[in-house]
Amino acid sequence: MDRIPVTIITGFLGSGKTTLLNRILDQNKGKRIAIIENEFGDLNIDRSLITSENDGIYELSNGCICCSLNSELITVLSKLIRTAEPPEYLVIETTGLADPTSIVLSFISDVVVQSAFELDAVITLVDALMLNRQLKDHPEVNKQLALADVIVLNKSDLVSQEEIDQLSQTIEAYNPQAKKIITHHAVVNEPLLYQRAFRAENVQRNMKADKPRFYVDHLAQTSSLSLVFDRSFDFLLFNNWMNYQLNGRCGELYRCKGVLHVEHFEQKVIFQGVYDQHMVQMGSVWGEEEERISRLVFIGKKLQTAVITAGLEQCLTEA
Repeated sequence: MDRIPVTIITGFLGSGKTTLLNRILDQNKGKRIAIIENEFGDLNIDRSLITSENDGIYELSNGCICCSLNSELITVLSKLIRTAEPPEYLVIETTGLADPTSIVLSFISDVVVQSAFELDAVITLVDALMLNRQLKDHPEVNKQLALADVIVLNKSDLVSQEEIDQLSQTIEAYNPQAKKIITHHAVVNEPLLYQRAFRAENVQRNMKADKPRFYVDHLAQTSSLSLVFDRSFDFLLFNNWMNYQLNGRCGELYRCKGVLHVEHFEQKVIFQGVYDQHMVQMGSVWGEEEERISRLVFIGKKLQTAVITAGLEQCLTEA
């Protein structure tokens, strides 16, 4: 059996990884592509945001495959190669808090894994609006840039050309060898699979620069809050709360996202946020047999869970 090529999609929270994954799946319809998703928290919101009809999606939730879930990753890889029809390609979408070095090492240092899989490329998405702030506050973003074979500067429509030029210079300083793509809404017209772009020297350089304690406590101050509501939301109340109450009162929020059941809406309502920026958009229509419940996840530091929970409960309609 030919070795299965692997693409790792990484990038900080809210950079657009799931949107890019949907673009890749749309580019490669008809191919057997397995997907491994890792979510920080015990609810995997991103699974519901994947638009492809794909049965080969494996969820690794409530942790980070750069550390505690690495053994679970190996278990899923073993399962993939034992299936009757192994995938033609594997895409791994890491949690935004991941340092991908350890994941890459699983593919280049484990003899059993190497016999069945080969790394094709590490793709790192960066948020043009938030990159400078994230580089300052989150060391894992440095790792994600340094390890990339392809760097996608996303959300370029939210910044000026002068800022894009400055960000390009910043990216170049972290990784001059990587291919750079500037885009918005994760629209990449060129093929992203089968690039054969992986370079092992990126991993070696990343390991030499690493601080060993980083693997132990890079998540120590980060927590997640997962909420499920079976009553519908009042859209106006929810949107007002997001605009005027959430930011600044609920801790240091890195990322929030969810799929909402909203009163009088036949479609799911998708909301996504990064720091003090958030957006709401319409999703697919609820299925006839689908349970109409809302699932939300908040990720950050010193989260005020009681404030967030109480605030959202005030946005629900009467039972």
